[in-house]
Amino acid sequence: MINVFQPSLGEAELSAVAEVFADNWLGHGPRTAVFEAEFAAHLGVPADRVVFLASATAGLYLTTELLGLGPGDEVVMPSISFVSAASAVASTGARPVFCDVDPDTLNPSAEQIARALTDRTRAVLVLHYGGGPGDIARIAELCESRGVPLVEDTACAVASRVGPRACGTFGSLSVWSFDAMKVLSTGDGGMLYAADPAVAERARRLAYHGLAQSSGLSAARSAAGGGPDATGDAPDATAGDRGTEAAGPGTEAGAPTPDPGATGARVPSRWWDLDVRDFGRRVIGNDLTAAIGSVQLRRLEAIVDRRREVAAAYDRLLSPLAGVRLPPPLPPDHTTSYYFYWVRLDPRIRDAVASDLLGRGVYTTFRYPPLHRVPAYGHHEPPLPHTESAAETTLLLPLHQGLCDADVATVAAEFRASVEARTPARPAGLPKEGVHA
Repeated sequence: MINVFQPSLGEAELSAVAEVFADNWLGHGPRTAVFEAEFAAHLGVPADRVVFLASATAGLYLTTELLGLGPGDEVVMPSISFVSAASAVASTGARPVFCDVDPDTLNPSAEQIARALTDRTRAVLVLHYGGGPGDIARIAELCESRGVPLVEDTACAVASRVGPRACGTFGSLSVWSFDAMKVLSTGDGGMLYAADPAVAERARRLAYHGLAQSSGLSAARSAAGGGPDATGDAPDATAGDRGTEAAGPGTEAGAPTPDPGATGARVPSRWWDLDVRDFGRRVIGNDLTAAIGSVQLRRLEAIVDRRREVAAAYDRLLSPLAGVRLPPPLPPDHTTSYYFYWVRLDPRIRDAVASDLLGRGVYTTFRYPPLHRVPAYGHHEPPLPHTESAAETTLLLPLHQGLCDADVATVAAEFRASVEARTPARPAGLPKEGVHA
């Protein structure tokens, strides 16, 4: 089966994992701090603004807490978004308000966002569809002018930029996904960015039970005058434990114990006491997945380069093709992560083409099913025609760095054969010849 998504992991990742095993420390620790610093450098932001988490979904739920959302509040977002974005908002009692998208990029425009804003709007939450930045710069300007926080769901856009500025740094808060299907994969994992360092500090607390103090091993070392903790940084009682698994790991079996004699300092008792500032949860990342992330980040440029080659090959092989629209060209100053390669075709044949390809060993799919159709979110806004059209005409072809040239040729040939065999004489509502959107 030629998969639509697939990670690429190898000896370098295995070696990094082996080092974590050899250290006998799998939890939140020094490699987590290193990965956070490396990812911050990739974004061009200070290291204290990013927090490595168990998933992007955990990050989205954290953003709703950091924004203080509650009943009566509204959050504007495109209906073509991942389910956890709307669920995170709805879980607070706030209401997701869905807007339409551009018919070509499948990202919302600033105008579409503006039409959905009300005096109850407390945030705007946008996805970068397929990795394309979309209208993010103008949306950021709109949000700033209205005094509305902007949250970026940058799960698809780990390497995307507008000019030199990384997607994910336009908003007040942003999250990235590193799950098994993403461009940069740690198996499971996510990163949260907060533009305000105080908000980032609180996010770090919320991610580990709301604990404000450093305790366990690093706190004991600090109390003993032992200096830096496992990260090489001095423990910070306000920012939480950066060097160990916060309050717990210093007392776990196998963890080293502090040696007061090393400094001659007297150790105060009960360094394990708790200082809970927020009612948090446990959604921190760990050194095992962070070690994989560091390797993947070093490989990111090559990964995206190969994905770009695959997308370019589809452009050549599928143009022209009657009744099919290809992804639109990017604006000159936009860089994409090439997460999706999506085609638009006659709605009368879309599902049949997907079934044909599956029977021939090519897995395709559609992302993302419109959220305004989900009854649980209580959508009562005006119709969203571009979203509805995308849901009935869009198909994602396999796009990942593991595809060889023969795989790409097979996908294109099978897709072309199915479309040509099933296309009616006059395709409904789409160009007669396949062109870029």
